[in-house]
Amino acid sequence: MIKGSQHTIIFHVDDLKSSHVLAKVNDSIEKWLQRKYSGHGKVKAHRGKIHDYLGMIFDYQEKGKVKINMTSYIEDMLEEFPMDLSKKDMAKMPATEDLFDEGQGNDLTMDCKEAFHRVVAKGLFVSKRARPDIHLMITTLCM
Repeated sequence: MIKGSQHTIIFHVDDLKSSHVLAKVNDSIEKWLQRKYSGHGKVKAHRGKIHDYLGMIFDYQEKGKVKINMTSYIEDMLEEFPMDLSKKDMAKMPATEDLFDEGQGNDLTMDCKEAFHRVVAKGLFVSKRARPDIHLMITTLCM
């Protein structure tokens, strides 16, 4: 608590998100970070109502609410996927009745295995942050 309000700082590796109702509190943490880490390059700070943090867009424009959007992160996942997906590959529901059936296809090539692993890991990230509805399917793909 600083000056009667919560100061929240979250870290992920070398990314940090600091928030406080008073701009001066955020200014002081930014100055401290500049002093501490400027030897590695200028610390980048972003101010405003919309923030891109770890593939999530945080929108604070509506008072008392935050909206989290990961649409561009998911679009990037689909772009890097090595197969083109068509309308017939889409489903109304993420889980179908054959979700737990064992597949009958051939083993994947090393490139396909790596792409599959990367996309599933990114899907797991999305399911824990913005799309809990896909968590069961992603967890199944992790097995």
